[in-house]
Amino acid sequence: LALAVDLTLVTCAIWTLGPSAPGTTWIVSVYYLIIVMAAIWYSRLGAILVALLASLLYGWASHGQLRDAIRTEGYGPVFLLMAVAASYIVMARDRERERASQLEYDMALARHLQKGMFPASAPEARGLDMGFSFHPARAVGGDFYDLMVFGGRRLLLTVGDLAGKSVYGLFHLSLVHF
Repeated sequence: LALAVDLTLVTCAIWTLGPSAPGTTWIVSVYYLIIVMAAIWYSRLGAILVALLASLLYGWASHGQLRDAIRTEGYGPVFLLMAVAASYIVMARDRERERASQLEYDMALARHLQKGMFPASAPEARGLDMGFSFHPARAVGGDFYDLMVFGGRRLLLTVGDLAGKSVYGLFHLSLVHF
């Protein structure tokens, strides 16, 4: 409905001013914005349909006849090219969003796995009050630590750091841990 209202308003403006009136060119460019919005909302098919409708409406508003919209000196071919180009851009954006979503899922899983590698609580050792905290610079890191007490008096502190802040480091340090 919003696209139909926008197309109608632009067409009425062109029809009222006339195709050769000053400022009509920028009004025609609003059709491009409407075509891009159609690509964003309704993908390629929606953009092509809106481009065809925009060219028909422009032909009617500027010449009073719909047949002029189909002619090559009209905006029809340019509108269609815009629809196809905008749909490719929208498809690329959607693919990038999918990849980013999958990467975020993978990183959340890696964070969960890394959190499971660290001790849940500090071991009890006579005469020692211990605590620890881990905050990676990025989502996950190649850092590792562990604390173990032997015989109630001896403490083994293990610290590991693999260069880089990535799942690669986490994976290799997990091999050391297990």
